[in-house]
This record gives sequence, structure tokens and C-alpha cells, in this order.
Amino acid sequence: MTVLGGLEGRFGSTARPLAGPSVFHAGARGTALGLQGHADIASPPIIHLSLVASARGALIPNFEGHLHAMTGFGIGVRIQ
Repeated sequence: MTVLGGLEGRFGSTARPLAGPSVFHAGARGTALGLQGHADIASPPIIHLSLVASARGALIPNFEGHLHAMTGFGIGVRIQ
């Protein structure tokens, strides 16, 4: 579960950076607090379609005594 807060800017294209605290659950291994971030940029819409590039990251500073970090990247199409 996470709560993200951020901004959205429109300058022909859109940019949305988001960040916030997260709770990560690993079944019988337990639960840990961490941070999560997400950012995406989208081209100006053409016939209600925009190209989108996004990045997501998560950081769990102390789970079972170790630092864990995850990242992901994506590209896609947004229907507006």
C-alpha cells in the first residue's frame, strides 16, 4: 500500500513526478516501511492518444537487515 503525492505540469506535453511512503508485505516474512516514486512524461495528444514513458522505483531501507531497491521502466500509449 502506498500514498503518493506530486505535481502535474502541462506544457503541451505532461510530466508527473510522484513520491511517498509505502508499506511492503512479504507474506510470512513480514512487513516493512519504505519509499516509492513514479514519474511519467507524455507527448501532446494527437487524436486523443499520447506516447508515454515512465519510471518507477521503490526503496526498502531495512528488511531482514538488508537494503532492497527496485526499479522499472515502461513505454506506452495513453488514451485521453
